This record gives sequence, structure tokens and C-alpha cells, in this order.
Amino acid sequence: MSKLYAARAEGVNSDNNYPDPPRRLTLKIVYSRVGLATLPPCHAAAVAQIFTGLLEPGFIPYNNMLELTLSNQGQIIHPGIMYGAFADKLDESYREDEIPLFYRSVEGKTADLLEAMSREILKIKEIIETNFNIELRGVQPIARWLLESYGEEIEDRTSLAGMFQTNRSYQGLKVPVRPINGERYRIDVRSRYLMEDIPYGLLVSRAIAELAGVSTPRIDEVIEETSGWMGVQYLMDGRLEGRDLAKTRIPQNYGVKSLEALIEMTVGSDEKERRR
Repeated sequence: MSKLYAARAEGVNSDNNYPDPPRRLTLKIVYSRVGLATLPPCHAAAVAQIFTGLLEPGFIPYNNMLELTLSNQGQIIHPGIMYGAFADKLDESYREDEIPLFYRSVEGKTADLLEAMSREILKIKEIIETNFNIELRGVQPIARWLLESYGEEIEDRTSLAGMFQTNRSYQGLKVPVRPINGERYRIDVRSRYLMEDIPYGLLVSRAIAELAGVSTPRIDEVIEETSGWMGVQYLMDGRLEGRDLAKTRIPQNYGVKSLEALIEMTVGSDEKERRR
């Protein structure tokens, strides 16, 4: 399931850990539509209907878990912006009122990186849809996803950078930071934008790309550079041979060694019957 809310917990201690409970939790974004998939896939529509009745967002049933995995835009946006917009700012320190806004920091170079990463994911989709006759309609170009997800909240639709910078839902969201003393902060390279979205998101899609025979040079660049920031290694010379791969959720860790095996795991027998 995709996330329902973007929230910020406030009141961190000197180790950048949150009190239990946090002193305040602020909901910054409430998503109007959220993708959902189930195993077996035939239950997705019923589960989406139940969740829509219980929670505020509208839940969209996806055809299968593979569609949900590849459609995760957070795996592109969070690591992509952290690397594209902030790689040269890791040593800088900020007062609290100087902490940069995360999404407003997306300019041309970072937008180009995000679009390139998106195209690499879309190539995986193309290979799977062409060779297995499976519909992955939820896997969309990043610009289209932004427009469909936020609609009228976006003022400037002429460029991807403009969509990020003028999205009213994104206003006020700052880059993750950690305190370095009582008054200064530094960009937090161990935030969930990297510690979660790389090993449990982007790296999973990168591993699927390997099964599909799809080259992912820009995704590799982001993974290799940000892995160094975190002190882990997932890729070695562009291959899935890093020492920390066992801690990730790539399909290869679960015995999946081919694209056919991945389809068997994620699509399920009911979808295969429908495609016959």
C-alpha cells in the first residue's frame, strides 16, 4: 500500500531520536488517492472499498503487487532530490530558520535526474507488459503522477521543476536534518528518505531491472552515491554484489532469479488465468 499521509514529528533529542511519543505530530499532506494491491490480486477491489470507507483517501486497486512496487514514486523523488539538490550541501550547517525547503529546492538539474530515473522505471514496465501481457497502468511518468495526485494544488505545470516548486501541498516541507549542537543543524543522510527508500524501494526496482535486462545508469548513480553517505554498499561496479544486500528486500534475496519467477510470485494464479 502507498502512504496515506506525510507527517512530521517534532521535538527531537540530541541523538536525533524521537521521544516516545513525539511532542507533536503534524500532518503536512493528506493524499486524496492511494494505490493498493493484494495477494492474491483478486481481493484488491474489495479491500480498497473497505479501506476507502474507513479512511479519508480514496484507495485505487492495482492489478498486482508488481504494479504497486514499480509505481512507488517516493523511491524516485526522495533519494533523487536528496542526491540531486543536496549532494553539495552535506557539510553545511543551518540555523533552524535557514533549513532549506525540500521540494522547492528542485531546479533544472535535479528535475532532469528525476525524469531520467522515471524513464528507467518505465522501461521495466514496457518490458514486462510486452513480454507477459500484464497491465501495469499505475506505473506512470513522474510528471503525470504529480498532476494526477495533486491537480489544482500545482500552479506551474510547464516544467517538472515548476510542479515541485509550486505544489501547495509541498510548501513548508524542509530537507531532513539532524542537530549538531543546540542551534545548528546538518542534512540528515540517515533519514527515511535514504535509509528506507533506497533498500526497500529504489534498490528493489533496480533489482527488478536487472531481471528484465534494463540498464539503469541514473538510478545506479543515485544508489552508489547515497549508499556511501549512509556507510553501506549495495552495488559494486554497477552490479548487485554489495556487502549489505542481504539486509534489503530485493527479490533475489527471496530466491527469485528470473523475471518469470517474479511474475509468478507477484501476479498470482488468478491473473494468469485472466491473461489466457
